[in-house]
Amino acid sequence: MVETAATPMDACWYASTLVRTRRSGAAGSLLDFLTTPPATQVMLSPAAGVPRARFRPTVRVSIWD
Repeated sequence: MVETAATPMDACWYASTLVRTRRSGAAGSLLDFLTTPPATQVMLSPAAGVPRARFRPTVRVSIWD
């Protein structure tokens, strides 16, 4: 980042995707996440954001005979 007379400044974040019926599940999940408080925290303060471990999916293993 470069400090100027105009920084820091308020900014808007935009996420563009296809319509719901045409977008991938991953894009839909990202849009859902972007509306949560943890996402806002990460965008406003990336260095002090939510720990990576919080977003690890549960792993389930099934063993078939």
